[in-house]
Amino acid sequence: KTGFNEVAGITKIDGVGGNFVWVTAERVAKEAIQGMDCNRRIVIPGFIAQAQTFGGRYTPRIILLPILKQVFSRLKS
Repeated sequence: KTGFNEVAGITKIDGVGGNFVWVTAERVAKEAIQGMDCNRRIVIPGFIAQAQTFGGRYTPRIILLPILKQVFSRLKS
């Protein structure tokens, strides 16, 4: 746990989804170093983060932004 969600004011999301959703800071660092060793410019650790990145990249903004606004407005502490 890094404290990011607390600083961002979205503590309601802490722990939601368990280990399936959350990736440890240690795993992120390990995968980043492995990616760097393989000359990868982008490293996205974890299946959920990869799916979110893919969805965010290919979903039209006119659809994506209202969804994100609603989700994040519910997460604010």
